[in-house]
Amino acid sequence: MLVIPLRRQNGILSDGYSFVEPIDIDNEVSNLIGLPEGKRIVSGIYTAQIPDDDFIYGYHIFNIENL
Repeated sequence: MLVIPLRRQNGILSDGYSFVEPIDIDNEVSNLIGLPEGKRIVSGIYTAQIPDDDFIYGYHIFNIENL
């Protein structure tokens, strides 16, 4: 689960879905999102918890695999 600010510019659509291309977790990405290097976020269509007025962050739950 990744907790991030969810806005259209971060790839979330108004219906709560987002399409994700594979994302390899290298050193730079690892430092940004807190996943260890050597993992990959699997490509797919994911739903997200959309933020509201009380909590500006939402979350995605992604499938993670080893490289």
